[in-house]
Amino acid sequence: MRSTAQKVTIRCTFCREGSNHGGKRMFLLRLDTENEAFNHEDELARVLRGVARSLEVMPDHRTGGMVRDINGNTCGSWDYIPDGEVD
Repeated sequence: MRSTAQKVTIRCTFCREGSNHGGKRMFLLRLDTENEAFNHEDELARVLRGVARSLEVMPDHRTGGMVRDINGNTCGSWDYIPDGEVD
């Protein structure tokens, strides 16, 4: 059982392995776990697996998507920003 509701933002900036120019990339994930679906202990893992499936093949262009809970409600979003677009 969840004890508190939260809004979470995760920002990861990383460099491409073997890149001579530093090749920064960024991944942003925003989740709002304040809805009823997150009262189920497996919901967070289910949501994260869905995002991970979207990134199994790293795109070479900016992309993103909405995150939906098991009831179909929007509970967040994610963005992937490739080389050349990260400050």
